[in-house]
Amino acid sequence: MRIPPVQPRMAYGGDHVQGVKLGIVLYPSTDPKILGDLANAGTWRFPVRLRCVDNVTDNINDMYKALVTQAKDLVSDGCGAIATNYRFLCPRQRDFATAVGVPCVTSVLYQYRMVRAVVPQNKTIAIITTDKNPFDADILQSLDIPMSTPVATVDTTGGDIQQAVTNIIKTADDMCQKDTDIGAVLMESNDLSAYSHAVHHHTGVPVYDVYSLMDWFGCSLQPKNFGIPYV
Repeated sequence: MRIPPVQPRMAYGGDHVQGVKLGIVLYPSTDPKILGDLANAGTWRFPVRLRCVDNVTDNINDMYKALVTQAKDLVSDGCGAIATNYRFLCPRQRDFATAVGVPCVTSVLYQYRMVRAVVPQNKTIAIITTDKNPFDADILQSLDIPMSTPVATVDTTGGDIQQAVTNIIKTADDMCQKDTDIGAVLMESNDLSAYSHAVHHHTGVPVYDVYSLMDWFGCSLQPKNFGIPYV
């Protein structure tokens, strides 16, 4: 029996940190980060590197620049893609990716177009968020989200997970009872993925969230190896 030659295995450097493909940029917050939260590293089934920006400000342009700066730092440390979740970035998604220099995703809301394409056209896509600020028209327009889209705000603060579950389930049930044509729910905020299973269980509709988006995005950076040999 012919034994195939052993191919040399080489190790290569070049980055300060290796084995982490996805960098996540966030604004600092002291709120609890339970499993399912974008800011909890244990949420993800692949390695991520988290970075919080410095000098938080209310100025949109300054916020944008701060996120770009931290994203570039993550890229210089070896991250091949960047993720964050701030709706104000939606109209500047392409500019953000160009400035950072690697693939970037800036908001869960970018799933809307995909969900709209797969959900029957006579069905409505509802949005659940923890952000009390109303959606700006330019943000909705940049994502082709109709102004008539049902949006509900929930409160997950305080650390009482069971109360948060109760609030979110009631909100989702109320939305689906008020609009029987809801065919999917989009959970916008960083922490809402933890409650998506409960929403799906009670409403029966597909639920999309930060986990479904980032899992899709992250898997593209490290496709599954099915054992087919390659050189």
